[in-house]
Amino acid sequence: MVSRLTQSFSFHSSPESFISSRLEQFTLSDGDSLPFASRIVKAQILNREVHIVTSYHACKAILCHQSRTNDPVEERRADGGEYASEYADVYAHERTSKDGASPQRSRKCTVHARNSNRSHDKPELFAARAAYRQFMGDFFPGPNLLLEDGLAHRIHKDQWRTRLLNLPQSSESLIREITQSRFLDQLVGGQNPQEIDLYAHLKSLIWDILFGVFLSITRNGDGSKFHRLEELQEALLRGQFSTFPVSISTPLWSSARSRGIDAVKELEKSLGTVARDVLASKASDRSFNACPFSEQLREAGLPSDDHLDAEDVISHLRLFTSSIANKALASLLTAFILNLFVWRPSSSMTNSGHGSGTSVSLAELIRSYPDPQKRVIMLQSVLAETERLSPPVVGVMRRVQQDVLISSADRDRPEEYAIPGGQDAWLYLSGANRDPDVYDRAGEFVWDRFLPSFSTSTKDTVNADVPSTDFQPPLPFAFGDGIKSCLGADLSRQICLTVAYTLVDKSIMMAGRIDEGGVVAWLGWERRMDRKDEVQLMARDLKQLPTQRPRRAVKVQVGRQTK
Repeated sequence: MVSRLTQSFSFHSSPESFISSRLEQFTLSDGDSLPFASRIVKAQILNREVHIVTSYHACKAILCHQSRTNDPVEERRADGGEYASEYADVYAHERTSKDGASPQRSRKCTVHARNSNRSHDKPELFAARAAYRQFMGDFFPGPNLLLEDGLAHRIHKDQWRTRLLNLPQSSESLIREITQSRFLDQLVGGQNPQEIDLYAHLKSLIWDILFGVFLSITRNGDGSKFHRLEELQEALLRGQFSTFPVSISTPLWSSARSRGIDAVKELEKSLGTVARDVLASKASDRSFNACPFSEQLREAGLPSDDHLDAEDVISHLRLFTSSIANKALASLLTAFILNLFVWRPSSSMTNSGHGSGTSVSLAELIRSYPDPQKRVIMLQSVLAETERLSPPVVGVMRRVQQDVLISSADRDRPEEYAIPGGQDAWLYLSGANRDPDVYDRAGEFVWDRFLPSFSTSTKDTVNADVPSTDFQPPLPFAFGDGIKSCLGADLSRQICLTVAYTLVDKSIMMAGRIDEGGVVAWLGWERRMDRKDEVQLMARDLKQLPTQRPRRAVKVQVGRQTK
């Protein structure tokens, strides 16, 4: 019992440190273990038997495992193909390691049931609902995609993907306006740079964007409705991740979980107004100011088999505007902005090994190109590398519903790892994104890794017209993969790219210094120590649950470039 509690607290304090220490213990106790098996750690967390998977290929195999049913619904990302194509125009090609070999090793994996006898009575191999219901069900009650599996999930997700297909594009102008009014106008109105806590300011900006895109609610006027919704979403998150997971409510005191459940009920009432507007008829005299979300749902139309109702809209609005969505986006945007405006290139931090010979930021480099499309391609490359090194959500859970075998495809040393049915697989996506079997210089920030040519940070290679197709580095798991990939991935990327493009276009400059070694390691800026020391610093300097972010404020000076 004490061991289980110790493991649970250690894991929630720092998954990175917990996993690395267990891997080290495993290697010392079994020096002849094969690399594949040693990348999976078994632990007891919150009274569950959990297998923590850190291999990129093993995570990919589990995330993209196909249903054995032949249902008619097409899942457009089930094999990761469409997910990969989202960055098709910014892939890096001709990527080789220093000895000329491809950095992607032949250690791909497959997953299959231990008992090969097929039966339609058997459950799917992996389920999300069973893994998350205990922690999420009371705070994000259905119907919602988060707590669904199988055919019902596939149909429901296909409906929502159709409804939100054009939301990223239709939201772009609003995101740009909010960035201007809520960030730029407040920080760079004067001549002197202002020092800010970057994460805190971006977190506030993300609230404005999410509430604007999905609810058409702003801070204008007294802002009471805006602030109340923000408070309710924060209370929900604190209740969900409370270390005292018991609902107690008295006239004098209520537990965090009890307050969180109360917030769910109040949010349902507040979001119900938006849902009723979304479902209203297309009358020209509607008095409310429609947000991009509601307009997209109306324009998408509702076919006869699409049973959109108020409960469904409310449930997903609670997810789309949740505090965890806010924190995840703020985390990713913080790392992205730091990479663009504070990091400085050097010869060791570009894919070619040749630096620009200047101390300008990536934002300044990108700004030097007048062609908007080239700017976008470069921003996409930096964002993809940011997703790889600094994903906001470090892992996802799956309940294993049959005895399964994860098999390596290493021709020299094939191996299988068994997970019994009823136990959990926790896919450590943050670790998989730094898998040295997949990525060359896996722990380093290589900003041009995903550019469409073997590029350096110089202009000549960015202007290359015909990229090679020798090698395409696989995309990271910042938004998952396969059938349960994040529905909001496209919008999240649009938000990050639009905010960044606006700052670049408006000649914003930032100056700052990252002194915490764990934050530097999180960003992948320098490799001055071995991996063990990096992990210890990351445990000290980062919060990893529910999302990754620096523990202490990251201060930067924000101003406008003077001509």
